[in-house]
Amino acid sequence: MPPHLVKRERSWYIIDGRTRFSTKTDNEQRAAEMLEKYTRDRLGLSEPLPLDQNAKKLFKQFGKPDNITNMRRLRFPCVYTFIRYGEVIYVGSSVNGFARVMASHHPMVANANDSDQIAFWVTGSEVEAREMEIKMIKALRPKFNMTGNGELKKTGYNQRTEPFSELKKMLRQVIREELKSNR
Repeated sequence: MPPHLVKRERSWYIIDGRTRFSTKTDNEQRAAEMLEKYTRDRLGLSEPLPLDQNAKKLFKQFGKPDNITNMRRLRFPCVYTFIRYGEVIYVGSSVNGFARVMASHHPMVANANDSDQIAFWVTGSEVEAREMEIKMIKALRPKFNMTGNGELKKTGYNQRTEPFSELKKMLRQVIREELKSNR
């Protein structure tokens, strides 16, 4: 569910998944403006800061960049798609945003063309990203996510979504055994 407003008592609240915070205003229009700013900031779509003279000269000489975003967006959990000639050919999710897509060990790096495009959807959590990824794969059936007979590739889709969960289990077990032996 996208971020939205809820009025409680005399104040409007922004609700974003499990996150809830007060806008500290009872004015609905002002709360709606704050929600729009929050959503734009969360997605990295906030207006860029005013440029200094050197940056203005640079943009004048080389043209405006294709996109300006903030660092937070590049490190946020997200779902991404590789698009080739208008067709989605791969859907993936990442806890660390752009770093995963550009990693040399990513399966699509070897299959990518220079003309391929990448689209991102920033999510609120790793779990949300995995759920959205699976829904998109089932709906779009991209060729690099499917096996030769049209089945969904199993790699990675049955893993737990909590990072290092297996390692945590093993460490707890080792600590328990260590505590028992010290008694």
